Amino acid sequence: MGSTGGTDREADPGDRTVRGIDDEVVLLWVARETGVLPALLSSADTPEEAAAEAGVSERAARILARGLADRGFFERVDGVYEPSNRSLGFLTRRDLRSVGTLPHRADLLARYLALPEGVETGDGDGPKPEHGDGSDGEDGVRADGEDGTGAPATPSPTPVPEYWTVNRLGAVAATDRATVRALVTATVREHPGAEDVIDVGGAPGVYAREFAERGYEAVLVDRPDAVGPTRPLLAREPVEVVAREYADEGTDLPAADLAFLPDVTRRLGPAANRRLFANVAAALSQGGTVVAVDHLRDRSDRGTAAALVSLATTTAGDVYPAERYREWLEDAGFVDGAVRPVPGTDRWAVVGRIPE
Repeated sequence: MGSTGGTDREADPGDRTVRGIDDEVVLLWVARETGVLPALLSSADTPEEAAAEAGVSERAARILARGLADRGFFERVDGVYEPSNRSLGFLTRRDLRSVGTLPHRADLLARYLALPEGVETGDGDGPKPEHGDGSDGEDGVRADGEDGTGAPATPSPTPVPEYWTVNRLGAVAATDRATVRALVTATVREHPGAEDVIDVGGAPGVYAREFAERGYEAVLVDRPDAVGPTRPLLAREPVEVVAREYADEGTDLPAADLAFLPDVTRRLGPAANRRLFANVAAALSQGGTVVAVDHLRDRSDRGTAAALVSLATTTAGDVYPAERYREWLEDAGFVDGAVRPVPGTDRWAVVGRIPE
């Protein structure tokens, strides 16, 4: 395999996609959906062979293969197209660190293109890709259309891209280290005396690992479909991994002094978020603190873009204003609610404390 390039890394996975679709993502999506990319990654050595295997015209295969090579996803060696390191995310999914952001950005493009049909059928906010990665045949539409948690999947007219969950986790794994440090720093400042922390919904554990490196007893809690691909990545890390449907009513979360919720709330509907904060409150010690980091509708420049992602990829997720978070915190028994910008990022931290 060639050595051109490496895994793409971005401060906010999917950022370029929600701001504007670039031609590289379109190229990858078309090549993947037509079968040309899978053919070149497996048995086809030339565009002609890829055309025959994918059932497309040689002209289409030639243009797509040439574009993939021009962008560094393949190297031409004696007329044979050999995958480079840039194509690793489409070739292997065993190590999330090799996936990068590009497969997820191609998935987002597929979800955006499916939105009009979904909205017209009432399913536009229905597909719930995170319920399954597509490899087991689950399209991921939740039966409980209110908030998209805890119910089995039902068929969808807008299929979820294959390996959705793995690709999303790969994009999160590629989060820029500076962003990880900034979010963790903002969180620990809210409870300097904390000794243990639960990272809720933060698979594949880039934040939990950072907490552990700073000396905290860190536990990552996420849904079973996200925990499965995450365990190998954290097998040698001092991070406990727990599978829980964290937004189901009455879910027991591990006890902790500090709870960190990274980009979780916009993936859930209002009722699920209310349950989530209640579950977190029950897990925290007296004086414990919750810090939810996300885009806010009334304060974030990218609130609209993030809401569009929620519309395309969740059953009822949205980007919420600060006041809605205050309601959830108060209902769960938190006090001293506060909203602060996270320096060095475009996120906001919503903070609440359990009374002493």
